[in-house]
Amino acid sequence: MMSLFFLSAVLTGGRRGMLLLTVLFAIPAIVGKWLNHLQPQVFSPAIFLVACHCLFGLIIVHICAFVLGTRQVNQKCLVSQYASVTT
Repeated sequence: MMSLFFLSAVLTGGRRGMLLLTVLFAIPAIVGKWLNHLQPQVFSPAIFLVACHCLFGLIIVHICAFVLGTRQVNQKCLVSQYASVTT
């Protein structure tokens, strides 16, 4: 489930630079999560936790930039941004 969330976060990347940053944080998060799941005694959870927190922070900054850059924020605007992040 978490891997699906990370992949959907990559797709919300819009611009090329943002897409590159989300891929940069999502790949270590997904790989680290699966390596920790398959061999927890070898791979520390810190690998994917740091990448997860960076990716979550990037998503929050992306949403805030969208909301602050919009002239008029209404429920339709917020729902469309939320839907693009969660699906």
